[in-house]
Amino acid sequence: GPMFEPVRLATEIGQQELLHLAKRYYKVTHDAIRRYDPHHLILGDRYESQEVLPMEIIRAADPYVDSSQLSGFRRTGQILGPMVPSQRKACFVSGWVTPTGNDPG
Repeated sequence: GPMFEPVRLATEIGQQELLHLAKRYYKVTHDAIRRYDPHHLILGDRYESQEVLPMEIIRAADPYVDSSQLSGFRRTGQILGPMVPSQRKACFVSGWVTPTGNDPG
């Protein structure tokens, strides 16, 4: 199963727990990279825009990555909108598709 149960995000305590867990993950990863290569570009994670992306993850990553990436076909714009003001860093978008008349998406 998932490392963090999504139902826990329904409470303030659950949101804070995820934020704490994610901050620790990004800090440890960042510090390990910087220890051996202080000038390395840290691209961050590739987020799947078809899945729920809690803003706690974006806020936790912000101080520790140089950019992020969204990958998906239908919901990228819905996720990218809230992400950009929060992160204020480069965000690579891949797998972008413009719906056609036959595609409800």
